[in-house]
Amino acid sequence: MAREQIVKQILNKHQVEANEIITETGSNLLKQAFAKKWNKLNHTSLTANANKDTITFDAEEIKGKINSWIEHLEDCRDDVIKKYMKVDVPFEERNKMSFMIDDIDYIQQVYRELKAEVDEVEMEFENIQSVYTAHLCAKH
Repeated sequence: MAREQIVKQILNKHQVEANEIITETGSNLLKQAFAKKWNKLNHTSLTANANKDTITFDAEEIKGKINSWIEHLEDCRDDVIKKYMKVDVPFEERNKMSFMIDDIDYIQQVYRELKAEVDEVEMEFENIQSVYTAHLCAKH
């Protein structure tokens, strides 16, 4: 079954914001993490350029943005469930709603995985910074 239009619209909005995050940080590692998870959504690809070897970014801010995406989807899911619970909803419409709920659940899971990827990139950056700092200290 094809993805519902409202879910596509939400993903389009999140995609714009994901591209902005990648562009603002300029981090190739962060772009790879986003692209890896975004591809699982079977939606259009991320198009942002990240051409810096940036080793710092605000992981909490990025995860906060991802949390807002999860909440946005949860609001949509709640609306669908309210409609689904009505007695007079035709069978075909119930099937579409059920599919949409499953789709939203899947997208939210991918977003949670993306937050874990952001944590991994942050840890990698911290390790790089530690090695660099240790190297500088050793020279003095």
